[in-house]
Amino acid sequence: MEMGVTAEFSCVSTTSGMKYYLVEIHQLGHPKRDDIAIDEMTVGISVPDRIPISEIWISKWLPNMDGEPKKYYSYTSTINAGGNLLSYSASASVSEETNDSITFRWKVRSREIGRDIKFIHYDFVKKIGSGRLSRPAYGIILEANPSVIIVSKPNTARLSFEARAKFNVANWMIIPTDTLKFEVEVSPNSVREYRS
Repeated sequence: MEMGVTAEFSCVSTTSGMKYYLVEIHQLGHPKRDDIAIDEMTVGISVPDRIPISEIWISKWLPNMDGEPKKYYSYTSTINAGGNLLSYSASASVSEETNDSITFRWKVRSREIGRDIKFIHYDFVKKIGSGRLSRPAYGIILEANPSVIIVSKPNTARLSFEARAKFNVANWMIIPTDTLKFEVEVSPNSVREYRS
């Protein structure tokens, strides 16, 4: 079982001197065997406590706080009156928004607005046939890609990352990974990583 995390940074400078960093996170879970599935993946970003929240903060721009696959329903009906004949037809359809036959749910949580944010992806399901589901999604490599915007007054911003995953082994036990922790110092010209 393996879990890894990377982040990509884009920077926009403003005339006021503020820096806006788009942080795109890529968290990968790799079961390595067909009887192992990802149960949950969690990644958090925070501004270290030693940095005043007035200097660097996580923007209020956030994804929806909770989510899951979306189902769309449509229904149409038609009535035609031609001469003395009256005809009626109706049809209905259902479609579900999925990601390569994988569905999942997510939660976004924060202990202190502007200071931290945590993304939790869970309940992974693989469609394996006409209406058939595999829960959990055994043997499937999964990637979660949340993103967030960081605002910084100084030229450089310091951020802390924490990531972990839980794996379901043969629907018999849940095994968590060790927590991966690191800090990143980012500026418009460079990114430096510091291991915790």
